[in-house]
Formats: sequence, C-alpha cells, structure tokens
Amino acid sequence: MRKKQENPTEKELEVLSLLGLGFSNKEIAENMCITEHTVKAHLTNIYKKLGVKNRTTAALVARDIYSSSRLKTAINAS
Repeated sequence: MRKKQENPTEKELEVLSLLGLGFSNKEIAENMCITEHTVKAHLTNIYKKLGVKNRTTAALVARDIYSSSRLKTAINAS
C-alpha cells in the first residue's frame, strides 16, 4: 500500500492534473508558465507525497485518488 505523507500543494495538483492528461514536462511548463526544472521539482515532491517512483504510477494514482472535477476544483480555488 502507498504511504501518503502529506497532501500535494495547489501547484502540485495542477501539475498532477496535467500529468494525468498526458502532458509532457515541456507542455506542463508552457501551460503553467514555469520552467521545466520547476515542473521536475514539483514531480519529485508529488512522487514522494504519493509514495510512487515514476510519472506513470503518479498519473494512475492521480486518476484513482482524485476525480478530474476534484482536481479542477482544487486548482480553481487558488
């Protein structure tokens, strides 16, 4: 079972949402107006918080844990 240490931040949720939609790091960076380096930092934090080791598993966990409407609500609430 995955060990969830803490909840992702709003920015991490946005990255996770885009990751779940199949966006590349470059596409996520362009969409969020941040650098690819920042995207990678967010992904590293997401992996730790979700207790996963790679982007594929993170995307699958995102789809399982968070419905797209919940992610959108969390992102739009910021």
